[in-house]
Amino acid sequence: MPDDHDARLPQRSFCVVLHDVAPVFIQQIEKIVSKMRPLVGSKMSAAVVPCWHGRTLEPREEGFLELVRSDFDETLLHGYRHERSSGRGLISLLTNSSDEFNGLSLADAADRLRLGQDVLKTCFSAPAAGFIAPTYQRGNLTAKILADHGLRYCVGFRNVEHSDGRRDRLATWCWDMGVARPLGYVGHAFGHTLKRLSPSALPCLALHPFDADRRFLKRAVTLVRSLLAEGRQPVLTGEL
Repeated sequence: MPDDHDARLPQRSFCVVLHDVAPVFIQQIEKIVSKMRPLVGSKMSAAVVPCWHGRTLEPREEGFLELVRSDFDETLLHGYRHERSSGRGLISLLTNSSDEFNGLSLADAADRLRLGQDVLKTCFSAPAAGFIAPTYQRGNLTAKILADHGLRYCVGFRNVEHSDGRRDRLATWCWDMGVARPLGYVGHAFGHTLKRLSPSALPCLALHPFDADRRFLKRAVTLVRSLLAEGRQPVLTGEL
C-alpha cells in the first residue's frame, strides 16, 4: 500500500516535460529553459529524440548534451526518428507525419527502441527509464515490450503507465497540437477541461520547441505560476 506521502502526490505536484529535445531546436530549448528554470529549477523532463529525422545524436555535440544534463533532471526516450516512415492517417496529416510508431510492425518498433536506447547510453552514459511516443501514438508497443528495453514507464496524454500495471492519471496541457498554430489554443483549453473533469489528476505541461516560436510559452509560464501559487511543487514523471 502506498503511504500518505505517495497518495497525496498528484494533489500537491505537477510535472513539466519538454518534447522534441534535439540539437536542431537548441535555440528554442534554451529560451524555454530560461523561462522555466527560475520557476521549477531543473525539475523538468527532457524527451530526447535520438535520431531526429535521420540525424543521429553524437557525443561530440557537447554543448547540447551539457544543456540537457544541467537543466533537466530526467531524460526520456522520445521515439527514434520522430517521423512516420510509411502510410498516413489523420494524426499524420495534423502533425506532418510525426506519428513515428503508427504503421510500424512490432519488430520494427522494437528495433527503434533498441537503437534509441543505444544512442542515449552512448551520449548520456545511461539509457532512459521512461518513454514518450511521438504524438503519443505507441502503435504496436506494449508495456512489456517497453520493459524489455529498460523502459519502466510510458508517459501518455492521459496517464503514466508503469511496467507493473500501475497508472497515474494526468491532465495534460499541450500547445503544439499540429501544423496549424490555432490548434494550440485548443490544447490550452483542453488541459483546463481535463483538470476540471479529473481534479485528482496530476497536471502535466507538455512543452515543445515550437511553443517558443508560436508565442505560447507565456501561457505555459502563467500556468506554472498558478500551480505554484496553489502550493504545488514540480515532480518528475519517474518519481510517480
